[in-house]
Amino acid sequence: MKSNDTLYIAWQSEKTRSWHVVGQLKKEKNFFIFKYTKGAKFAHNFQKFSGMPNFNEAYKSDTLFPLFKNRIMSNKRPEYPTFLNWLGLKQGEESELEILSRSGGTRKTDRIQTFKKLEIQESGQFIYYFFLHGLRHLNIETQKKVDNLEVGTRLFLAQDIQNKSDPKALIIRTENPTEIIGYCPKYITNDLSARLNKDPESVEVTVSALQSEAPTHYKLMCKIEGHKIREPLTTNYNDDEYQTFI
Repeated sequence: MKSNDTLYIAWQSEKTRSWHVVGQLKKEKNFFIFKYTKGAKFAHNFQKFSGMPNFNEAYKSDTLFPLFKNRIMSNKRPEYPTFLNWLGLKQGEESELEILSRSGGTRKTDRIQTFKKLEIQESGQFIYYFFLHGLRHLNIETQKKVDNLEVGTRLFLAQDIQNKSDPKALIIRTENPTEIIGYCPKYITNDLSARLNKDPESVEVTVSALQSEAPTHYKLMCKIEGHKIREPLTTNYNDDEYQTFI
């Protein structure tokens, strides 16, 4: 089993607005396997997923579970090739887990996101792709400026420690002029913040893809590269909420 064949499922509490890692989805050989993670136990008012009532059980299927299958656009729809283009994927080479990873698997009817873990090599290097978060909450002028960015443009990270809803949030900004254009996904902020505090130059963010005609949440794909760092770091994937019950 490759680490790239593993996704995590994040769930947001409607009351506290906090995010929790509640599940792990893998593909091993020809089977999909879902397990709850210990974050589900910490999450306020979390309801177990339909057809998956037990924390201490591994659920196995030869097809993708409906909970996740319903988050992927059908390849029979005429806009499917355009959708893949937004995700930076090529038709015929895409996998269901890769689509869920790139798209986040979001739906308006719930508070669930799917994501891959940030794989850090022993050297401290990594490459990670994600869509810019929060652009739709910014003013129209800022959104227009984002449309004029170019692939390869460098972006910058800044900690938003006075953010009342999420003091660990990481802002993404441009330079010359300096302007906030959005946020990093919450599920990688712990790792990135630790690196920024130890060695700010060890992380570099650039524009990977820009689709002006795409919905706001698929408009700007960022690429984060981690370079060799002076001191070793532990990642938040060792935290309890990422560990499965079995």
